[in-house]
Amino acid sequence: MTKRIFKEETMLTRFTTGLMIIALFVLVSSAFAATDDLGTNGSEAPWHEPPPAPNSPTFETNVDNGDGTWTFTQQVDEASTSPNYTGPWSSPSSHGFEIYSWYNGDYGWLHTFSHWNDANLNVLSATLTIHAWDVDSEPFHGWNGEYDGIHVDATLLSPGYLQGTNNTWSTTVFDIPLSSIIDDGNIDVFMDIDMHHPYNNWATTLNYSRLEITYTTIINDPPYQPVVDWVCPGCVLETDCISGQECLTYGEDLQILVVGPDPADPDGDNVTYEYRWFVDIGTGGFIDDEFAGRGDHTGNMVPTEDTQPNDIWQVQVIPKDEHNAIGELTVVTFPAFCEVNCPFGSASGGVAADCPAPGTGLVVTVDIYEIGNGEMWSTTTDANGYFEFIDLPAGQYVATIITPLGYTTASEQIYITVVGGDTVNVDFALTCVEITASPRTIGFWKHQVGVATGGKGSAQIDAATLCGYLDLIEAHFNGNGINQVIIYQPPISGSCDDKLQAAKELLNLKGNVGMTARAKQQLMALLLNVASGKLSQTEIISVDGATVSQAITYCDNLIDDPVGDHETAKTICDEINNNRQVAAGVIPLTTMEIAYKQAQVPVTYSLAQNYHNPFNPTTEISFSLPSASRVKLEVFNVMGQKVATLVNEQLETGEHVIQWNGSNAASGVYFYRLQTGEFTETRKMMLLK
Repeated sequence: MTKRIFKEETMLTRFTTGLMIIALFVLVSSAFAATDDLGTNGSEAPWHEPPPAPNSPTFETNVDNGDGTWTFTQQVDEASTSPNYTGPWSSPSSHGFEIYSWYNGDYGWLHTFSHWNDANLNVLSATLTIHAWDVDSEPFHGWNGEYDGIHVDATLLSPGYLQGTNNTWSTTVFDIPLSSIIDDGNIDVFMDIDMHHPYNNWATTLNYSRLEITYTTIINDPPYQPVVDWVCPGCVLETDCISGQECLTYGEDLQILVVGPDPADPDGDNVTYEYRWFVDIGTGGFIDDEFAGRGDHTGNMVPTEDTQPNDIWQVQVIPKDEHNAIGELTVVTFPAFCEVNCPFGSASGGVAADCPAPGTGLVVTVDIYEIGNGEMWSTTTDANGYFEFIDLPAGQYVATIITPLGYTTASEQIYITVVGGDTVNVDFALTCVEITASPRTIGFWKHQVGVATGGKGSAQIDAATLCGYLDLIEAHFNGNGINQVIIYQPPISGSCDDKLQAAKELLNLKGNVGMTARAKQQLMALLLNVASGKLSQTEIISVDGATVSQAITYCDNLIDDPVGDHETAKTICDEINNNRQVAAGVIPLTTMEIAYKQAQVPVTYSLAQNYHNPFNPTTEISFSLPSASRVKLEVFNVMGQKVATLVNEQLETGEHVIQWNGSNAASGVYFYRLQTGEFTETRKMMLLK
């Protein structure tokens, strides 16, 4: 959407097909004569649809309504003269009503009410109606959108903006504060074009501004300003754990109750109340609820189904007595809804074992899932087995670990309830499994797998047990911590026979296959020794105290590095498999890593909703790839213009998380699109600054 409406371009769209050539000639010719979009003389307005007929001239009337009330009407338009039309602040001859107000050509005009100091004057109502073209106050524009602010006597009105859409005539009705009527009879109006935006390049045409005041000279005091209280049954005013601002928990109706004063009217008249609702949905100001797509609410309540998280709602409560005298209104602005369920709590605990090796830690992956919506958080224990999850929305969760090889536990899952402001304790206890045998060489495992796949001879381990070992290896070592894709390329799934066949091919390497393959072969045997309980991950296997776990981590990293020392990796694994100690200084004595989460291979392509959403200024976008793919991830604005390219490369199978920093983007709605050779999906997100 744009407000740069070129006269020549619009004419082309309106001419018939037979005049296209002539119109094109006019377009080319005028391009050389015009100095800007306003025309050659700097004041000619671009063409647009004419205002609805008739276009009334300047007028002023004061009509007796026959019931003791009078209605004063004054219209200011292009035909008005000083002092009613004052023109733009900078150049009164350049712009005005029915002339495009261009390049931030803010201007004002004056309404006057000559009866402002009449005896016994009681103003019943006062409205300002503005008819304008190309207002563009759609809420999706965000803070830096195309908003035209309207001030009266230097005070921004509510809702504050002209209300309308692109390339149409629209009417906005404002309630004017009574104090602006009775102080001096002068109602100074000022229009701030694109009031938030830094570009100053949009335009708005005014057709007329109409002041309408209904009043009486009968002695009747207007009702008192109402005293109100907002009600949100079941809602609690909290502190948003992300923004730190006061907020409402989301999911309840909004309601206003008038609680005073008593009496409500100085004359003892009966008083009724009118309600006008507005909402800020990220535009930086309040928009009429109906125009914002949230329904037209005229009572004292907005149901929860018409609200959304992050809304800020406002209501005007207008008192009117039985003689139609209107008192000063009361404006109530509700606190924003929390970005997420508030308040937050936390969970912390430890993973303790009864037999860690001296001087080593116990590093385990801990996941926590929110029951009901599938949200998951993951962390890794520190060297002392401690872990912590902070800022968890109050709710029901299950905490899980994968039991490390060489250990058992009473439970890998613990159900917890997180309460706002509290920390719940979660502890996992591990017991070491007794190691009953010494490690076996590659020849031993080659024979076991060979017999299980139909070879001759007898074996000590049956096929089902061997498959169980292979499953353990894939779960613990083919995942996030050790990127052991070297064992199965790609990680294998399927039947037990498929897994045994893959293991057989690796263990039965023949001929000159290279050092990398030999290193993989020895590491496979070492992992089978650990999975079968013939070696503990905490067992010391070097002169200077390195453990089996440290050896696995180090050898895996060497093999995975294309220029790594694969021969050293082969030698270390071979020494351990033959029950020999490794020399001092060969294996780095880093923190032991003994448990890893299984890498889940996605079965379908998917693009998740970004998190957080809305966000400021960064958010994470997650997607899944069931196979290695060429991936393009792009961000677009509501105009369809590309804002950022986040990914444009070949990616491996699995889950991917990409961060977008919107620091240089304006507030508003954006779309992010994932494209691969087989899959395309687009989602919407909102940046709020």
